[in-house]
Formats: sequence, C-alpha cells, structure tokens
Amino acid sequence: AAGGAPSLVVPVVLPAPQILSLGSFDGFDAVVLADVARLPGATADRLAAWVERGGGLLITPGRRAEPEFYNGWTGGPGRPVAPAALGSPVSVAPDASPPVAPSPGTFDHRALRKAGDAERGDLPSVRLTNYWSLRIPGSDKGASAAAKLNTGEPFLATRRLGAGVVFMSCCPFDNTASNLATRNSFLPLVHEIVYHLADPEGGSLDVPPGASISLHLAAEAAPPEGGGGGGPAARYGVLDPRGETRAAELFQRDRGLLAEVPGDPMAGLYEMEVPAAARARFAGLLTPAGTVPFTVGRPAEEASLAPLTSAQLGFVGGYFDLLQPRDPADVLTILAGKSFGEELWRYLAVGALLLLLGEAALARWIARSRKTGSNEAVEFESRRGPGKRFLKQLAKMREEAA
Repeated sequence: AAGGAPSLVVPVVLPAPQILSLGSFDGFDAVVLADVARLPGATADRLAAWVERGGGLLITPGRRAEPEFYNGWTGGPGRPVAPAALGSPVSVAPDASPPVAPSPGTFDHRALRKAGDAERGDLPSVRLTNYWSLRIPGSDKGASAAAKLNTGEPFLATRRLGAGVVFMSCCPFDNTASNLATRNSFLPLVHEIVYHLADPEGGSLDVPPGASISLHLAAEAAPPEGGGGGGPAARYGVLDPRGETRAAELFQRDRGLLAEVPGDPMAGLYEMEVPAAARARFAGLLTPAGTVPFTVGRPAEEASLAPLTSAQLGFVGGYFDLLQPRDPADVLTILAGKSFGEELWRYLAVGALLLLLGEAALARWIARSRKTGSNEAVEFESRRGPGKRFLKQLAKMREEAA
C-alpha cells in the first residue's frame, strides 16, 4: 500500500495441487476454494478441523467442481462442511428474459447488507450464464440461504461449523460464469464476505441509524470487571460528535460484548474510551489513543417531517444562528420564497430619518461657512487675445523706450 500503510487483506494464491504443501491452515484467517475440483482426504479433514476452531471458508464452485466430494465432505462427528448440496449445473440462454441475476432484496445476512444495497450497488445488472443449483435440506437447521437469485434459488449459502463459518456460492466469481467481476459491487461483496469469514464473531463498527445506539463487539472483547445479576459489566466513557461525553454500559452476551450508549442517536463519529486495564482485550479495535472509534449512520429517508429535537437544534445552532418558524404560516411564507422572523422596517425607517437629519445639518453648516454680503468681481479673459501678464510686460517696455 502507498505510504507503507498495512493492507486489510493480504492474499496468498496457490494452485490447487500446492495446497498439499500446507501442513497447517493456522497462519490464515480465511480460505477461498476458487473452482477447486476436490481436495485429498487428509487435506479436507485438516481444513474442516481448522474451520471448526474458528476459521472462515468460502467455496466458489466452477465447472470442474465434483459434487460427490462437496456433498460428501464432512467434519467433526459427521457434520456437513458445505452449507448446500451441489445439484445440477444450469446453463442460461443469452437471450433469457428475464436474465438470471442476484436479487439484492434477499441479501439478508449481516455480512451482505452493505453489498446488497440496491440504491448504491449494481448487482441487478449481473448476468449469470451458468451456475450450480444449490439445495439446502430442510432438515439441516445449521444452513441457510444468505442471498438468492431472482429465480428464488440460493446465490450464497452459509452455515456455522463449530466456531467457524462457511460460505458457498452457486457460481465462481470469475468471468467464466457471469459478469460479476466487472461490476462495481464485486469488490465490496468479496471484501464483506472475507471480513466476516476472518472474524465471524466480530461486530461492525458502523452502527445503523435507529432509536438507540447498540454496538456489537468481538466475543473476546470482554471487560475485566465482570458483571452480575444481568447488570452492565462495565461503564466506559464515549465522546459523541458534539464533543460531549456519555457513559456507555457494556453487557456480556453469548456472542460477544454489547455496548449500549444512551441519549440521542446523533449521526457521526463516536469514540469509546477504554481503560488501560482492559485495552489488551480490545487490541484489534483500539486507536493509538486507546479508544474504539465507531460511527452512527444517517437515516436513509429524505424530507422527513419529524421535528428536530432540542439536542439536534443545539448542535446545529453551534455553527450558525437559527430562525425557527413559529407556526405553519411561517412555513408557508418561506416556501413561497418570502422571509419570516423579526420585522426590520422600524430599523430602516429610523435609519432613513437620521440620514435626512444629517443631510439637513450638513447643508446648514456649509451655508454658515460661506462669506455673505460681499460682492467679489470676477474678470474673464478671452482665449483669443494676449494674456494680462503679457500686456503688462508690453506696457512696461514701452515706458522704458519712451
């Protein structure tokens, strides 16, 4: 990365045969099987055991994938590794109407919601040319469809396997089965999946807008104080966008630590101050200043008619003066292009009167400053004749000559 900044994802790409040279998967956070036909038995067992210990696995089967291997791949006490069974391969006609594409409205998994944003993404423009029909047995309670195609078939399936997570797509993510890799949504989709696989218990530091602020943190991020009786395990200070400090209550839950921040959920950047004694457990989230930064998003709705709260008015008023309409008539006045607020005509009238008085006083002072009762003669010269000085000098010369 430029400037020596660390990369969030450092890929290691290996051809499928070289995976045998890996004695262990412990050095990786996530593994992607991209159009891998099958794995040797011992390697498949090691990979399944690694996932059960907390690893993340993404399977993107291509044309070379062998259904017998993936459908029979098990880990632990006979638990399936793949979240769905590979059915029959499906080919899509070039002129199919409607074309087969992912359906953003079905991207319900928390790892896919950003990538499935239909207003910002272009997933509806993806065109599949061939894919695998994925079947999720109804009796398999651990597997589910994370996203679907517009045909209703699974586009992505997922399951929890021990402490880890497995994702499986219905097609490879290259150009052999679709134009997905050419879409703007491709990188966000892959990044969000990999981030989730690398830290399946980790919470997002981007809190969606709502009636309250609830921040889900990683399972290992637990406060050292310890709580009991269902009360908060700890209370940490949180600096909100206004620069004011709030007291966040931290609760230990089965799937991690939950921080509840009271008060108005104003959009912007927050920073939770972590005491020095607890920073070791938040090491992956801390800034150099010892804080956990997180953001609260803005509501997607526009032109909301809900009145601003006193806290919101105070925040805006800190940057510029506000004139608040007092009644609906003021609102209609401003919508008509007019103004409302305090009347200024009195100030303008007083200013005009003072200007007139000043003008009269100035004229009176000028009149008094002039000399009155004296008639001063004014002589005019003709520009065609000689000047007075010349005539005087000429007369003097004549006298001297006489």
